Amino acid sequence: MESTGGEKRPFSNRLKKWVGVGLVLASGVWFAGLLIVPFAGLSLATKAALGVVFLVLMEGSFYLGVALVGRQLLSRYWRSIKKILSFGRKTSVTTRS
Repeated sequence: MESTGGEKRPFSNRLKKWVGVGLVLASGVWFAGLLIVPFAGLSLATKAALGVVFLVLMEGSFYLGVALVGRQLLSRYWRSIKKILSFGRKTSVTTRS
């Protein structure tokens, strides 16, 4: 009997999800590094170069992580953020027809 490779798929999906979440979290670390750069005792040119490097790493890891995590997990995360920001208020979503 031939294997279709279906056994590897769930592990691959889980791995992609966790790598994506790790990349999104890493973007937060790069953002923290970006905030620390102005206070480092470095020359202005070095601070500017480090700022650009941290900015590119932050944006790249965030967007790559979002691409790996997928729409479903991101929408679930966004709903929980909205719930936290609404401070327990009930919000109604209306659609136009």
